[in-house]
Amino acid sequence: MGGPSPGGPPPHDPQNPIPSLLRLHRRPRLRLRRPAGRRRRRLVEHRGSERRRHRGGRAHRRDPAPGRHAGRRRRRGHRRRRRRVAGGHPRGLCHQPGRRHHGHLDPRRLLRGLGHGHPRRHHQRDLSAHRRHRRGHHRHRRGHRGRLVDHGRRRRRLRDDRHRRDAHRGQHRRRRRPPRRGYHPQRRLHPPGRRRLPDPRRHLGGDPRRQLDLDRQRLLHLRRWLPLRLHQPHRPHHRIGELRRQRPGHPHHRRRIRDRHARMRRLKPVTLALVLAACGGDDDGPATTDAPEVDAAIADAGRDAEAPEDATTDDATPDATAIDGGPTDLVGRTETRVACADQNPLRNLYWGDLHIHTTYSFDAYTFDVRNDPRDAYRFARGEQVLLPPLDEGGEGTVPARLDRPLDFAAVTDHSEFLGETHVCVTPGSAGYDTTACTAYRAGAVGFGLMGAALLNADPTRPDAFCGDDPSSCATALMGVWGEVQAAAEEAYDRTDACTFTSFVAYEHTGTPGGAMVHRNVIFRNENVPAVPISYFEAPRAFELWTQLDGACVDAGTGCDVLTIPHNSNLSNGMLFEGTYEGADTLAQQTERAATRARFEPLMEIYQHKGASECFPGFSTDEECSFESLDADICDPDTTGGCTTPIDYLRGVLAEGMAEEERLGENPFAYGVIASTDNHNAVPGNVDEDSFPGHVGIQDDTRRERLTDFPDFSPGGILGVWALENSRDALFEAMQRKETYGSSGPRIAVRLFAGWGLPTDLCGASDLAGMGYALGVPMGGTLPARPTDGTMRIALVAQRDQVPLRVAQIVKIWLDASGEPHEEVFDVAGDADAAAPVDLASCAPSPVGADALCAVWEDPSFDPAVPAVYYGRVLENETCRWSQRDCADLPARLRPDQCTDGSTPMTLGERVWTSPVWYRP
Repeated sequence: MGGPSPGGPPPHDPQNPIPSLLRLHRRPRLRLRRPAGRRRRRLVEHRGSERRRHRGGRAHRRDPAPGRHAGRRRRRGHRRRRRRVAGGHPRGLCHQPGRRHHGHLDPRRLLRGLGHGHPRRHHQRDLSAHRRHRRGHHRHRRGHRGRLVDHGRRRRRLRDDRHRRDAHRGQHRRRRRPPRRGYHPQRRLHPPGRRRLPDPRRHLGGDPRRQLDLDRQRLLHLRRWLPLRLHQPHRPHHRIGELRRQRPGHPHHRRRIRDRHARMRRLKPVTLALVLAACGGDDDGPATTDAPEVDAAIADAGRDAEAPEDATTDDATPDATAIDGGPTDLVGRTETRVACADQNPLRNLYWGDLHIHTTYSFDAYTFDVRNDPRDAYRFARGEQVLLPPLDEGGEGTVPARLDRPLDFAAVTDHSEFLGETHVCVTPGSAGYDTTACTAYRAGAVGFGLMGAALLNADPTRPDAFCGDDPSSCATALMGVWGEVQAAAEEAYDRTDACTFTSFVAYEHTGTPGGAMVHRNVIFRNENVPAVPISYFEAPRAFELWTQLDGACVDAGTGCDVLTIPHNSNLSNGMLFEGTYEGADTLAQQTERAATRARFEPLMEIYQHKGASECFPGFSTDEECSFESLDADICDPDTTGGCTTPIDYLRGVLAEGMAEEERLGENPFAYGVIASTDNHNAVPGNVDEDSFPGHVGIQDDTRRERLTDFPDFSPGGILGVWALENSRDALFEAMQRKETYGSSGPRIAVRLFAGWGLPTDLCGASDLAGMGYALGVPMGGTLPARPTDGTMRIALVAQRDQVPLRVAQIVKIWLDASGEPHEEVFDVAGDADAAAPVDLASCAPSPVGADALCAVWEDPSFDPAVPAVYYGRVLENETCRWSQRDCADLPARLRPDQCTDGSTPMTLGERVWTSPVWYRP
């Protein structure tokens, strides 16, 4: 991410973030069509009418049943013009469907309680109107939604719930005049073609399509300076039409439900027919095999096979109370449980998600997400949950369900503000009525206050949310942390069926200067520290590892832990720097590198905020553009605010080899995973054809996703080759890096490297057994090279729902001068094979392979040069979620992103394996 653009907002002051937030939160100037004089007259007229209305004048006295005389007024041709003061009427903010009235006040008025703000007449009138509302003397004026409007536009007449059916008659649509276009400093709003109906629940009439929501646009400025690059629009009004069209009785209700079920039927997994034509190889190329043998190599249970040498870890410390799984138990037990019935010495493939946020995260709550960790685990197991927007009772309204449940998951809520968030949303708590908590419940400004505290390199935990009792937040933190543990324990299947595994976890959210220096902290079992170690207690990576050593690893409780860095593509070169801060001698740096390697065996290279495998500006590999976020490349003299090679997997692996030559220890020997970073508490929800968004009401509509987050994706999941589906077995697999990341499809992939792998391994019935016996799996390091040994890599893949296009091996090495190099080899399939996508139906092309397998020899292998290799398997091109959303929108409602070429409409889904290392 680059720094502030010329003419943009002033630089952020980390010591005093509030003035910067206030400057960014001012309203942009509105360009209106009418002359300024007429606009002033309109405002004066409106204020006069408002004074009459507040005094109980005739304009305020209305029949309690708004629809009673609506037909009579329509026959008389009566049309009412509604005027509003710039800034919107405060009562529109107080009355909004599905929200707490006291939680939706004007953030500017709340900030005046902090000693800031710009008092104006209508701001003062906001407060008095709110007080009248709280006393019960205020009647909400229909049509007000608390937003700025273009005063030069003629208002259409209201339609209430009683006349809903009339609104769909053709004669009424033909009478409407063509809408004008509104203007805004940032973009031009195109009027939709369908008229929205008044809200039948609160009689919120009016036509919101043409209004200019400056609150939302102002927050688009603000989100540049927030640590998570997310914003919280203060508007449920834009969703009222979609909610209403889902209500029973509406003409579109049945059609939308029918379409939803049709999409779900398309999600059912297809039967995988493994028919791969034999390609016969020679000594100069990769050997391939038939699909049935590949299938056996990947999926064979292999229970009679001899266990690999590394089936158990040397450092496993079984708990004294652990149940012995029997003589065939191969897992190092640290918990009380029985062995799984399907324990496999050749390892089974399990799918999961290790990056999920729920309503406990301080940002997710402001996105109207109300699903907690229990809901997240229910969703992962295949049960239904409800997503925003919320109804009047505060419940979600959009059902969501996985068509294929996950095998394991970890809820990783932000450890920062776990207690403060609970205090702010719990009535009666010590800090509930504080100005800071009121601002937090109001939306973006409160979220910004929390986020601003995380921008400092040496952050201080704010106490403004805790009220008169500073210990209330600490007490709340312990309670929430206990709920996180309880939810994980309830979801964990300790029987021998082993249907689902949950991990106790959290996210350490370091955001110095806005860079995402984030890590997910995953615990091995139920033995965890009393409270999470957050960015406030450990702002640097080595401080986090030191404290985890003291509170977990060395505590004598059986606790074990690993940390997973993620989103390195947005880390501004900081996630993998600072390893040796405070370590001056070579011995100290070597010890620090070993500590990092012990705590961080894995790296998340794909999630909903893009891919971190490689970057187009640093590589000639055209596949590096896959789900890549735009960023400025750093100049040699810059130190941040841009992207560097070390922000991506390939650069990190090369840097690790260089450090190993210098220190004898590789701090960056990472395996790879992918996850979602989902903020809706729906782990593994990665299907492109049913993407509901990731951040609550931020992207719950197609237009929002296309205009505000076109570069984001549904995220990914990870595959783990483990002995069984238990915490100990999965944790050991992650420690040895026998994992891989997927952008969504569940492609089964194995990779082995060794000095004695036969060239015809693809045709072997026990490919996996031979791979373990004669080589090392993904994540391993090749043993010393024998005198006459030839290094070979076996890569085998089985398709999911779409045919496979190509299997590749990526090689990274250092030359004699220490400069890194990379090369991509196509080892199976055809990268240039034409498999066009039908954009109208989004049906995938049948061209391609059901399975791919190759035994490959490096043509440029040099025994004296260290190298690292990993596999990549690509599917045929398919429709991206953006194409599906554009196709589902009427042509007149499609944003520019659908046609201007700025947003990709297709993608080639893929998987990335963990690397194998060769050391001379």
